[in-house]
Amino acid sequence: MQINNIIDFVDGLLSLFQIIVDIQRLDINISIGMTCRIIFFVVAIVFRDMRTYSIGEFIAQIVAWFIFHFYIIYYERIYFDKGESKTLEREKRFKLMDTLQLGIGTAYLAFNFDSLLELLALIFFSINVGFNIIELILIYCKNNHVPNYEKQGGYCQLMIGLLLGIFGVIFFLIYSATIYWDDISNQELFPHVLIITIIGEIMAFLLFAYLLCEHNAEFVWTQDWTKGILGILYGITVGLFSIFYGFLIGLIVVLYLSYQICKAYHKYQQEQKNNPQAVSTQEN
Repeated sequence: MQINNIIDFVDGLLSLFQIIVDIQRLDINISIGMTCRIIFFVVAIVFRDMRTYSIGEFIAQIVAWFIFHFYIIYYERIYFDKGESKTLEREKRFKLMDTLQLGIGTAYLAFNFDSLLELLALIFFSINVGFNIIELILIYCKNNHVPNYEKQGGYCQLMIGLLLGIFGVIFFLIYSATIYWDDISNQELFPHVLIITIIGEIMAFLLFAYLLCEHNAEFVWTQDWTKGILGILYGITVGLFSIFYGFLIGLIVVLYLSYQICKAYHKYQQEQKNNPQAVSTQEN
């Protein structure tokens, strides 16, 4: 693919390096996109006072990162599961996902910016959305593209990255709780939300750690360095932004445990009612 046919500037720069073959460029390009998202997490979430989040921003973040998680789980999973890379389709889907995420961020900032930094972010997002739309049009119109290829494995790196990302979220939430506890402990709702979110993240970490250990034969390590790096970065990004679903996971866990406790208590009450003497004997 010639450089003058490329509107994707990152891909254009990668094409200048002769040591990077065509089948590596897409994975490297997406890896750079994942690195930018990790930087966004650090700047926009870790270095920010969690008490300043508005409901509107929280909802916008959930929708934007739901799109990302859906893209990984539904589409890119095939690449890591079967090793088959339908290059043009992957390129289209990644660019579409990127455009939708940027579009949500741009729409939110357009109605809510109140600082010079947020105005600059709005301008940057708007420019990127414009370029992405042009890139999408060119991708759908171009006749020549990198052929499909196969790269086996990579699930193991993805799972390791996922555990690293979730562990980072757990550390961040616990650290933030210790820093802000005096300020938030007097609030009615926020401390409970924070605790439930931490529970959800811990349960998610334990679940994926169990899957990795118990079914390690199914999670194959790839020898291809570009796919391996992409898998780790995918996992870290998914794990970090699971922070927006941690509360839902924790709430499900709490409700499930409450249901099981109530079920066991109801069963005990029924047994005591039907056969009080037997229950009394068991207790003795």
